[in-house]
Amino acid sequence: MKPVVIIGAGWAGLAAAVELSARGLPVTLIEAAPTAGGRARSVRHDGRTFDNGQHLLLGAYRDTRALLARIGVREADVFARTPLELRMRDAAEGDLHLRAGSLPGRLHLAQALLGASGLTLRERWRWLRAAHRLRRAPAPELTVSAWLDAAGQPPRMRRQLWEPLCLAALNTPAGIASAAVFHRVLEDAFAGPEQSALYLPSRALGRVLPDPAAAFLRVHGANTRYGTRVRHLSVRDGRISGLELRNGETLEADTVVLACGPHDSARLLAAHAETSEIAERLTGLEMLPIATIYLDYGPEVYLETAMQGLLGGPLQWIFDRGLGGEPGLFAGVISGSGPHMALDNETLAATAQHQLGQHFPSLGHARSAWVVRERRATFAATPVAEALRPASQTPVHGLWLAGDHLDTGLPATLEGAVRSGLDCAQRLAAAG
Repeated sequence: MKPVVIIGAGWAGLAAAVELSARGLPVTLIEAAPTAGGRARSVRHDGRTFDNGQHLLLGAYRDTRALLARIGVREADVFARTPLELRMRDAAEGDLHLRAGSLPGRLHLAQALLGASGLTLRERWRWLRAAHRLRRAPAPELTVSAWLDAAGQPPRMRRQLWEPLCLAALNTPAGIASAAVFHRVLEDAFAGPEQSALYLPSRALGRVLPDPAAAFLRVHGANTRYGTRVRHLSVRDGRISGLELRNGETLEADTVVLACGPHDSARLLAAHAETSEIAERLTGLEMLPIATIYLDYGPEVYLETAMQGLLGGPLQWIFDRGLGGEPGLFAGVISGSGPHMALDNETLAATAQHQLGQHFPSLGHARSAWVVRERRATFAATPVAEALRPASQTPVHGLWLAGDHLDTGLPATLEGAVRSGLDCAQRLAAAG
């Protein structure tokens, strides 16, 4: 039996490889980069190891958590779990502090809103009634801004809660983001106290899933090839027959899973009439960046809450990496496009440090700073994009797709990537 060839060792490709290997199918995993992880990986930068973004999990990420358990990763070993807590620093309108309650179901959100600090009692009740109006699913063509308008959300609630959460979850500003996708995120995340809990990595991302998954695949006999780029897919009579690598080597294959990003997937699919329409759709997905600024203030410095929102930019969130065994190291996150993209790394780091100094005067000056930019971090989760996202099965027999850009109903998150990989592998196995 020929191995299933999986192209791309991001979280989607790894999930598919683990699922197929666990079912006893032979797997060859091909990755262009020297390490696994894709757009959620650890990188070496100036002699230190950093994550290429501040990724986190929610309790609602059931498929990712199940995958970690399957490959032998204990959540307590790689995550610091905390109840959902939002501290939004806002010099313009005053700070907001919400902490999820312990009541079952969505009552925990009501408990958080009624107990919020920084709001008057009248605002709390007004916010609670406004949040209830978002229960009904929006029309597919609506943007988040239009949906919030229609649901009569208070301006301060929009500025301090819904719009920052939309940008963080979808990496897409509310003015163009899909309301349907954001609604699904909110429904999952606020379904109950367990679903809304935050899982902040306490290890480098590579040690959370990519390294353990690679170890699992070795034990199950998978062949993994890093630093190997695919040049061309071979299709004959409507069937996948193999692939050609950049070094000229050819591999025969009856089954191929294309689990790389939209850009590389489109490049490989565009050469074949049967998949050119899928390639065109993937090309239509706009890709948006995420910048992460790491600032080292020294081991004696810490924040009272590990994750805090910052309004007024450019940093939108700040994370205290002390939970990950890196005391004094903070990660500032800027999602999406903006003026910061035109700044060089030194200027961007200085701007971020100045902003933090305004919110936290006691921090002093950072000893060191590093900037990590992921220029194609996610696709823009717009209403138009929802119509472009493909399914896992292609018109070419034996050729399948996986990736967070597939039609999962989720934005480009770790859960979306894992879910697409698992779904692809299960459909592939069922198809024989």
